[in-house]
Amino acid sequence: MVKEARISAMNLYKKGHTAKAISKLLKMPPRIVHDAIKRYKETGGCEDRQGRGRKPTVITSDNLNKIRRMTQGINL
Repeated sequence: MVKEARISAMNLYKKGHTAKAISKLLKMPPRIVHDAIKRYKETGGCEDRQGRGRKPTVITSDNLNKIRRMTQGINL
């Protein structure tokens, strides 16, 4: 839903509507509209910025086993 809202906001922005008017028309908080416009100006589209979201984890059973083997015999 967030992406659809961004697209709707950008379509209105491209037609010349102000952020305040878009916020009222779409019943969205003004901060979200301003952020969507900022993203559009930075990236040229409505896609998420690169690097957004949770980063992939490295905690896998293979990695845990490697760490266990590497630390065997080390007294902490």
